[in-house]
Amino acid sequence: MNESLTNSLLWSHFLKRRLDSRPELREQLLEDIQTPVTPDQIMNWLTELGGSLNNTPAVDVATCRSIIRKLRNRIFQTLIVRDINQIASLEEVVTAMSLMADIAIQMAYRSVMQDLTNAHGVPIDPLSNLPMEMIVLGMGKLGGQELNVSSDIDLIMLYGAEGETTGRRPISYHEFYGKLTQRMMPIISDPDADGFVFRTDLRLRPDGDGSPLAWSLDALESYLITQGREWERYAWLKARVIPVKFFSDSDPEKDIHSLESLRRPFVYRKYFDFDALASLRKLREQIRQEWVKKAANRSGTDTSQNIKLGEGGIREIEFIVQVIQLIRGGLYA
Repeated sequence: MNESLTNSLLWSHFLKRRLDSRPELREQLLEDIQTPVTPDQIMNWLTELGGSLNNTPAVDVATCRSIIRKLRNRIFQTLIVRDINQIASLEEVVTAMSLMADIAIQMAYRSVMQDLTNAHGVPIDPLSNLPMEMIVLGMGKLGGQELNVSSDIDLIMLYGAEGETTGRRPISYHEFYGKLTQRMMPIISDPDADGFVFRTDLRLRPDGDGSPLAWSLDALESYLITQGREWERYAWLKARVIPVKFFSDSDPEKDIHSLESLRRPFVYRKYFDFDALASLRKLREQIRQEWVKKAANRSGTDTSQNIKLGEGGIREIEFIVQVIQLIRGGLYA
């Protein structure tokens, strides 16, 4: 395995800088690369770092930041060596990175929720009278559990209903979940001495930049009915609920079911609307033109050879598959 590590250091500047600055990690890395990076292994590493996803008291924000960065670095450096040396399968890489994102989101959520409930009290579901969790949606590659080592994560943050928290300094749920979202993102994305975990992007939320960071399900329903655009149907195809939970007695399944009852008819139509196909074709062309424009500013760049955005590239394959999903999905929705 020493040969595998030596080979990786020739290709990865990140790994070389990391081992140069922390040579004590070398022995650990040599041991880690001998076995696949499985979900069980990742959870063992999380436990070693003092992290947990269960209902024990959440760690404070500073500790959370440290744990998820150290975990990410261990996963990342192990995958680098295994991937460069063709030891790791594609499934191993995307499963490990997607689970890392889920863990980071869950831990950041729990740490910030602990701070906010201490300050403002508990948000109570007006129908069930139980504590109300947030609904965190992973979009794009996170939603499809297809993250690679350089992916960012797209999120949409939702909550079940409007109301006011129960504490001595109560605030509206709109403000509460907005604060929760605002405070979670830097825990995951801001760099420090241990680096960052993932770049985060909230622009796929309704109305994008400039709109509230967190949306109630009622507001989401109104938006999808009156303003939802064709490209958003495409984006919502991969939406996946990230399993976050802070309150031991909460029941988030009701709100998740309500969300799915909104998502499914928005994405899938019983009768295919050819406007959707035209819209996706237009979106694809906009992406292509943007790539050509960027490439024109880089001398010597061949736009036809870009494996992601070029003709017949990854993005076009994704479009073809997802158009088929939109067409066929409506028959069974």
